Parts: sequence; C-alpha cells; structure tokens
Amino acid sequence: MKKNNALRLAALLLVLATFTVCTLTGTLAKYIAEGEGSTSARAAVFSVKVGSTEIATGSKVTTLAVDLFKTLYEENITTAESAADVLQDDKGDYDLVIAPGTGGQFELQVNNDSEVPINVTITPADDSSTGALLAVMEFDGGNGWDTLAAAITAAATPATRVEAGASTTAKTIKWRWVFDKDTTDDPDANWDADDLADTAIGVAQKANLDTNVVTLKLNVLAVQVD
Repeated sequence: MKKNNALRLAALLLVLATFTVCTLTGTLAKYIAEGEGSTSARAAVFSVKVGSTEIATGSKVTTLAVDLFKTLYEENITTAESAADVLQDDKGDYDLVIAPGTGGQFELQVNNDSEVPINVTITPADDSSTGALLAVMEFDGGNGWDTLAAAITAAATPATRVEAGASTTAKTIKWRWVFDKDTTDDPDANWDADDLADTAIGVAQKANLDTNVVTLKLNVLAVQVD
C-alpha cells in the first residue's frame, strides 16, 4: 500500500513538473522582427548641346562654331566656292570672305541631353565693324540686323522650356548677298544704287581689310528649372 502511494506521488510530481515547464516556456516566449535597408541616389546628368557642340562643360562660357558665312556662289558664277572661301591669313585674320553672289545658311538647335528640364534663351549680338554689309545682305527675305536678330531669336524665344531629352525646334538661318544679273550693253544701266553700294564696300577693303567686316555673336543660355 505504501509502495502504491509512493508511485502515485512520483507520478503526480512528474505531471506537475511537466506542467510547470510548459507554463514557464509559454511565459518566456515573445514576438520578434527585424528589418534592414538602404537608399542611394546619383547626381542627374547635365548636358546641353547647340548643334553638336557641348556647352555644359563646367566653364563659364563655351565657344560656339557659328558657320553662318560659309560662302556659296550662286549659279551665275562658275567658280563655286573658290576665291570666296579661301584662307586670307596673308592679308588678315579672316578665313571667310563674302561678295555679291554668295550666300549660306546654318541650322540653330539646342538639344537638352540632360536628365532635368531647362529654360533656353538665345541672344544674338552684332559685333560688325560697319553696318554697310548688313544693309546689302538678305536674311530670310529681309535686310539688316533687325531681320537677322529676329530670325535667330525665333529659334528659342526667351526662357523656352525644353524637357529632359528634348530639343528646340530646328531653325535654319539663311543669308545671301544678291548678285545683280540684269546686265545690259549700256554701261550706265549697270550703275544703279545697289551696284554703287556694293562696289563701295569692295573698294574700301583695298585700303583696310577691317573696314567692312560682319560679325555675328550668339549667346545661348541654358538654366535648369524645377
């Protein structure tokens, strides 16, 4: 009888011990979670080209190649791009000369290869030694500096917005120095006012090559927006 009681007591103690362990185990458990992450960003690309010339170089001003005065003789002159397109280093610093019958053009377009939008403003400036040449030259069908300036600024009105990866509308700037083809056998008929003005320009160059020089300067400003 005593042996049975001892067995019962041992079994009871085992049950109580097991229960206690389970209870304590449940009490000591807890929720747990862990997270880890990182973030990074690179600087946006800033690249602006006028034609194929990159102007976002880090320098304050980048020199542009403005090929407005590449000369092209009209059909009535057979020596196409000969005497009017030769280097004149032995006579002056100008590598292009123009004369009645020459003409040319260049395309003006700003390409925003950046990853940010920009505002573009194109400002022309007349740095000519005289207004005589501009007076006899035609620009997009009109005469004089005002016509040329208007044609250029039309390529990008002040603060034209250009989205990332976009370009301004290409604008072709044309010019010509009209050649008078209406010749006659009467010498006096050829001496009209236009011929006299053209001749005076050419004659003045004999004494000083700096007398009649037409120089166009362009400033293209690109500023990030947004």
